[in-house]
This record gives sequence, C-alpha cells and structure tokens, in this order.
Amino acid sequence: MACPAIAARLKRLETRNRPPVRVHGSVARFTPQGQLIGTMPKGPCMIVTDHGSDDEWQAALLAQQARLINEASETIAEEEGNRHNA
Repeated sequence: MACPAIAARLKRLETRNRPPVRVHGSVARFTPQGQLIGTMPKGPCMIVTDHGSDDEWQAALLAQQARLINEASETIAEEEGNRHNA
C-alpha cells in the first residue's frame, strides 16, 4: 500500500502532463546604466538589461584578450629580467 504523501505527489506529477498555460508577458529593456529603452509595458513584465550586440561583445572580448596577453608578456619579461639580474 502506497503512502498517502507519495500518492498525492504522484497525482501532482500526473497533472503536469496538461498543456502549459500561455502567458502573454512583456519585456522592459534597460541600459546597463539603468535607463529605460522604449516604453515601460503595463502589467507584469520581465526586466532585461541590454549589454550590447554580439559584434560589440566580440570587439570588447578581443580587446580584453589582447590586453591580458600584453600584461602577461610584460610580467614574464620582468620576471626573466629580475632572474638574470639576481
């Protein structure tokens, strides 16, 4: 005989097979500085912060990678210089 708690849980899981309820939500977009892009929707909405296009992200990541490589190269050169001077 199944425990009543397990039976109740199985019943809840079986009701999940129903089709999902459609929700017509809206999206409010903001800049990273907090400025609203467009108009604020009425009613419930999802808040999204827009951090730029894929091209902007790619350019920023390439610049960051180049900077990190340069900084690492400078550090290695300094360490080698310190080793030879010691």
